[in-house]
Amino acid sequence: MCLAYQSGSSSNKFSNWDDMKDAYKGKVTKFLKGNKQKGSPIPKNWFEKGGTLEIETLDDGSQIWKYTSAKGDTVPYINQQVKFPKQYMFPDEDIAEFSIGKFTGDRELDKKAALEFLRSEGYDEIPDGYVLHHDYENGKMQLIEEEIHRIFTHYGGNYYNK
Repeated sequence: MCLAYQSGSSSNKFSNWDDMKDAYKGKVTKFLKGNKQKGSPIPKNWFEKGGTLEIETLDDGSQIWKYTSAKGDTVPYINQQVKFPKQYMFPDEDIAEFSIGKFTGDRELDKKAALEFLRSEGYDEIPDGYVLHHDYENGKMQLIEEEIHRIFTHYGGNYYNK
């Protein structure tokens, strides 16, 4: 375990389950139940796949969980929400993030609205290698790299805005 302090916040970085258990003095299960970001990868499984986890606690007590894959890709989870960095979004900024109004609660209807927008921007379909992601902001869709979207499990905005 590595403990570092940065401008009023504390950070714990873990690369294996034993270090995490040691840091929470055998109460790691209780810690996870009260703190793990909803839908985020299960730490024990994540470590087994070669990933690391950094948990930053801010002055207000909120936490940012930063999962890094074995390949070195990092995605943070903030306030129970995945926050895909721009580097994993489609390179055309005009369609990397866009609004479809409000989510309907039906993924297929939201996809239909997203496809209408994409067509208006000159794309006949979702670009290869990308998937539509319901951001936590109601109505905001993002085009995220398919592999990143799959590896970094999460509850998307559709879950929270039904």
